[in-house]
Amino acid sequence: MTFKLPLLATKESRSDDTPSVLALFGVQHPEFLTPLKRNSIAALRNIFALGNGPGHVQIVLESRQPRNSSSICNTIIFQAFWFSSTDYEAWWQSAAVSSFWNSLEEDAGIWREIMRISPRRFMHATGSTKKQGLALVPELAEVEYTDIVLQHKYWGIYRERIPDHESDDFESAFISQAQRKEMEEKEVKTIPDKKILVLRDPPSSADTSIDQVRLGRVVLPHGINNMLYVWEFQDYSQMTEQEEEIWDKHINGFVRGWMDSLDKERSKHGVLSFRNTVLTQIDDDLTSTLPESRITSQFVFYLDLAAFEYSGKSTRDHFKARMAFEQHHKSSGALGMGKGRTQLSVEVGILKRSDFEAEYIGCLDGTGLMGYKELIDAA
Repeated sequence: MTFKLPLLATKESRSDDTPSVLALFGVQHPEFLTPLKRNSIAALRNIFALGNGPGHVQIVLESRQPRNSSSICNTIIFQAFWFSSTDYEAWWQSAAVSSFWNSLEEDAGIWREIMRISPRRFMHATGSTKKQGLALVPELAEVEYTDIVLQHKYWGIYRERIPDHESDDFESAFISQAQRKEMEEKEVKTIPDKKILVLRDPPSSADTSIDQVRLGRVVLPHGINNMLYVWEFQDYSQMTEQEEEIWDKHINGFVRGWMDSLDKERSKHGVLSFRNTVLTQIDDDLTSTLPESRITSQFVFYLDLAAFEYSGKSTRDHFKARMAFEQHHKSSGALGMGKGRTQLSVEVGILKRSDFEAEYIGCLDGTGLMGYKELIDAA
């Protein structure tokens, strides 16, 4: 598989390093959309359609197993992109948007996470000419793609693809207790000297606290310095029969193991938030979602790039998945030379303290970074 790397260079060729904006807006709802939730979704659609709205919006669905049909078990997430943070601010401060957001009730079950993505601290790579992520924004549509040669496929390459890597170590002040303990057990030679945090793993489905809603607004006016945002995308919808058989037999088990570990053992990986989603549509009368289960993506926040790098290198299933994928997609492999139709993309963005903000209104405890408010306030 030939990977290609687009940089955030545009036909306008910015000289001021103005960040783009990736905004995630979530609506938490039970298995079936209620009239109130349908109204919230319709209102979000309307404000996204404003003249200074996002250049592109993609809808995904995060779900978990409900105990009953009234459980808040799903989240519709609008993944909205703005080419310029200036455009986003004009939209956010407009009367229509302010009126909607300020009128939300204390039990709304709606949240937002806003990332200002600097082109100096961003990397996007894809194995397909079909654009995804920030490359979908109209102003980025003519971005130049550069081949990544095989010699560049090594641990740490994400760091070296980020323009500011020579002048910035991208380190946060924190390391998770579980990750540090594992480093000590494995006798890692250089363990970062950072403040130790106890990160939270998600509750089990048997935990009654999983359905507890925190009424009112939890506002995070900033993030943790050098927090890492990672978005991974997989489109399996064009798979051939042979390709599907190879993935089921040799790759999928490791991929599932890797994703399950990231989600369920977040402390071990330095993960603050993990969401596994499927691309979806909402039917015309806003009564139900129409998921496309073969087009998936993950939204992950790590303490920093170092936590992400260590997690990838030290986790068996991630290593096995990567090796199996490359074995079958290399030129001499069964899926090499264009035979493989799976489309994979990844984006990473390093967020300085002021590059992130979030707000959770009447959301489930544990939503996003809501549970880390005290830590973030003090950071």
